Amino acid sequence: MAYSFLRKWGSYGAADGQMNRPVAFSVYGDEIYVMDQGNYRVHVFDFAGSFIRKWGSVGSTDGKFGTTYDVTVYEDEVFVADYGNNRIQVFALNGTFLRKWGTFGTGNGQLKLPNRIAISNDEVYVSDLSNYRIQVFDLAGNYIRKWGSQGSGDGQFDTGAWGIAVYNDEVYVSDISAHRIQVFDTYGNFIRKWGSLGSGDGQLNRPTALAEHDGNIVVADSSNRRFQAFTPNGVFVLSFGSSGTGDGQFSNANFARGIGKEFYAADHGVNIARIQIFGIKIEQLRGYEDRFGVQHFAYEHEGKIWYRQMRDSVTFSDPVEVATGRLPDILRRPDGELIIGYEDDAHEVYTKSSRTDGVTWT
Repeated sequence: MAYSFLRKWGSYGAADGQMNRPVAFSVYGDEIYVMDQGNYRVHVFDFAGSFIRKWGSVGSTDGKFGTTYDVTVYEDEVFVADYGNNRIQVFALNGTFLRKWGTFGTGNGQLKLPNRIAISNDEVYVSDLSNYRIQVFDLAGNYIRKWGSQGSGDGQFDTGAWGIAVYNDEVYVSDISAHRIQVFDTYGNFIRKWGSLGSGDGQLNRPTALAEHDGNIVVADSSNRRFQAFTPNGVFVLSFGSSGTGDGQFSNANFARGIGKEFYAADHGVNIARIQIFGIKIEQLRGYEDRFGVQHFAYEHEGKIWYRQMRDSVTFSDPVEVATGRLPDILRRPDGELIIGYEDDAHEVYTKSSRTDGVTWT
């Protein structure tokens, strides 16, 4: 299923609501916390991009930042990877400084350019970039365990551990210069890997940030200027984005996260700082609600007719491709048969019928 550009927000600058190199963001409630790297601050917006609040400035004292790469919100606290100061800082949701941990070094609990953060089951997983390892801490910053070393073998990282995501008790790490994703259990035991250098579907060129959405792993495929989603086993699902500065294009494919049925993606370039939103762009829509409260929808997207269901106005079934065409209509007969009418490029009108709730169309 193709995802299309829907809208965008954000502009380049230093004023409230403007950004300079948005490199990551986290969603908590109805707010988006953006790591505004070039302005050395955390910027908070609503989903429409309206400015709410901000905090931070350049420096090394509490509450100030060196170069930063990630922000994660967990249980009413905001965790920031303060890459330039080799530490993790923690704030309240309003920006009040709470605590910090980390010093420069190679020992347990020490950090060399902490790059990304993932939090699961009250444990903080940090990609300790220049130590070529993952370190795990509790929420107070106490060291728990680590794994990784420099190299190209399984469980090693060529030029450092980069992006990180935790899903279903597995830890996904992007190995940027090896153009692959490695998967571990939460104790650091290597499980599997996927990825190879290239620009085709499922191939990668310097993968960086990772996020989980709807059971898939979303990868920032940085040098291909796009994002790709994979199943946990590495099967390609979808991609969106291309190189450029126009709508739906990326100068730097920094980070993407799914919010509902849409993907929000951070991008920056020369005088560009924005969040772009992608989703299913519906040109025409027809619907029908049956006596069980199930809504059946037929819609046009990029010249094709699709069908899917919605229950309780929230949960959608997977989209099913019905035909190539436009201007669909849909009706449901008393015996349960669904009929979709559509027009092809030659302006001929056709119908397709299904007696299996849209799974098979004839």
